[in-house]
Amino acid sequence: MPSTNCLPVSILRSFVCYGGNELQSKMSFDDFLLYKGDEIDNVAYSLAVALLRTHPEQTPEAVLAWDMSVIAPIVEVAQTVLQRSGKKTYRPYFEETMPCFKKRGCKSVPGYFHDK
Repeated sequence: MPSTNCLPVSILRSFVCYGGNELQSKMSFDDFLLYKGDEIDNVAYSLAVALLRTHPEQTPEAVLAWDMSVIAPIVEVAQTVLQRSGKKTYRPYFEETMPCFKKRGCKSVPGYFHDK
């Protein structure tokens, strides 16, 4: 069970301790990558369901099965639109075996795991 100063956040495919400065000490970069990926994918899925839903009583699963071939392009387009409008997106990744923020030329903006 998370500590009292930790806010549990439940997303469709993840449950992690996410709370202020405790995030860095409670999650490894690998865990954060999984969390961040799930967070982004779940929002893209929710957008697709909202755009496809024709009746308020339809469940998300009845509207659209979970399908990364549908979800991934939504994420890519959203990221491209945001970047074209001058926004810097945060989507951490590994480059070879090292987290991108530990190498020069990281394409992701500084985030929680970047050195201060």
